Amino acid sequence: MKIYTISTLHDWAHFTGAAGAIGIERIFDLMAIAGIERVYWRVFEGGLATYPSKIATVFRGRDVQAWQNIGDGGGTKSEQWAWREDCTTWDPLATAVEIAHRRGIELCAWWTVCEEDHGGHVGSGFGRQKEYRLHDREGKDYPGTVELFLPEVRDYRMAVLKEILERKVDGLLIDFARNNATPSAGADGIHRFGYNQPVREAYAKRYGDDPLNLDADDKTWLTFKNEYRADFVRQVRRQLGRDRHLALMTIPHVDNYRWLCLDLEALSADGTVDLVMPFAMTYCNSPESTAEHVMQLRSQTKGRHTRVAAGVQTYWGITPDAYDAAINAADDIGVKETVLYEADMLSRMNLMTPTRARHLKAPRRDRAIDVRMLGRNPTARDWANAEVHRNFFVVTGPDRAKAKAKTGFQVIAGPKALHVRMTCNGKQVDIPASLLEDKRSYLEWIAGRNFWMFSDKAHVLLDPAVARQDFVHFSGDRHNETWAEKRFLNSWPAKWTYRVDCVSTRQWIAEFQLPYTTIGAKPGAGQQWSFQIVREHAAEREVSSWFVSTAYGVDPAEWGEMTFV
Repeated sequence: MKIYTISTLHDWAHFTGAAGAIGIERIFDLMAIAGIERVYWRVFEGGLATYPSKIATVFRGRDVQAWQNIGDGGGTKSEQWAWREDCTTWDPLATAVEIAHRRGIELCAWWTVCEEDHGGHVGSGFGRQKEYRLHDREGKDYPGTVELFLPEVRDYRMAVLKEILERKVDGLLIDFARNNATPSAGADGIHRFGYNQPVREAYAKRYGDDPLNLDADDKTWLTFKNEYRADFVRQVRRQLGRDRHLALMTIPHVDNYRWLCLDLEALSADGTVDLVMPFAMTYCNSPESTAEHVMQLRSQTKGRHTRVAAGVQTYWGITPDAYDAAINAADDIGVKETVLYEADMLSRMNLMTPTRARHLKAPRRDRAIDVRMLGRNPTARDWANAEVHRNFFVVTGPDRAKAKAKTGFQVIAGPKALHVRMTCNGKQVDIPASLLEDKRSYLEWIAGRNFWMFSDKAHVLLDPAVARQDFVHFSGDRHNETWAEKRFLNSWPAKWTYRVDCVSTRQWIAEFQLPYTTIGAKPGAGQQWSFQIVREHAAEREVSSWFVSTAYGVDPAEWGEMTFV
């Protein structure tokens, strides 16, 4: 499963705490850590170019007059205004392309067909011209919309596209879903536009009748509109060339042929479009709706070279587990690509770890391991028969995904304590035991060299309540030195047992015996505890974990579960 995302100029300016090029660096850092290989970058806001266009009106974030008709997230004196950028003085699009490519990420332009989708065309000089807007049957025009039949609109769009391509984008996403909060169809689900005078005259010249005399769902009239709108997409494809990616964003839960006059069947059958992605105006992200939207679009595409992506919409927030569930639902029906709406949610909603886990094929689908419950303390035979869990992932250290230091662990539940055995392989760093006896607080560590920080260590972290907020943490090193803490108590005089068996110079085994009275909970059959297993390997300067993590610190929201059986 590949996870792509969409991003805007405002994402990094508002949600990563930095504006300008450094802000773009920060959000692409997050994408790189998450393993995202393609981002769709929005190139117009309110009909305004977010790059120094010579054709379109350019976005000037501090121009209050231009933004007076659009929601500003708190008023013109809010902090957001201080971050908005003047795109006449620098080129955010070219900057984003350069930064993305440096990180090995494709950057495709995200291009809305209509001028705006949050309340008006704002400051676009082109969008103010009523003759270029969509007209309904009564002759009413709609601000921010554009009629793709008109040569003037086509010429303007193609000239803008030429500018975008000059910035070396890897492809284009044409957004047909956002239509300036203007429903494309009436209550009957039939497209209600196309009644501009030039469109009517062209139809009458070909078929001998004025569309005003026809029903909205007249077959010939719908075909006519579908043809010229599809021709626009094909014109875009010709300008892109075959070496660049072309995707469409559209509404899944409608018949696009009738609702939008967007002929997905024709555009996929002839290979014009590479990818179609859903954007549900309901902002649903349940597993059921995620799968349903894919199936709805699949029924409207016919070309074997056109793929349908899943879409996870996080505008109203989503938990990492719900995010996983939605992607699992897409995976179950054979989806290979999912689009996250939008990129800032990687950090805002703690979605970096599940996204990275997907790209690493880490154990996220089944987040639980089974732990056998015994009526006695485990014997050597019990350990020999217990399942060994391997494949640790790097948390911090060298720039690689899989840990170089091989680690395996086993867990058995005895009558009075949880028993954990970790087998740690790899070159070991020798530190005299006498240097490890002095354990000081973190603040004291900062002021002086403390060898506990440089020792090979094994960690067991437990969250018996599965609340993903609090935890207990037990740590031991290769020299039998130990440390215990709670999340909010970093020096905890807990009673527990730890033993090390140094098998060889390249292997040591750590055994934890953790009393339930110390943990504060006793498991029952069928119960789950949240947990994490972590290994520090000094020789490689590598910290690795069983459940993949992007957290610099310890975050129980990213852990898995052990189920007692």
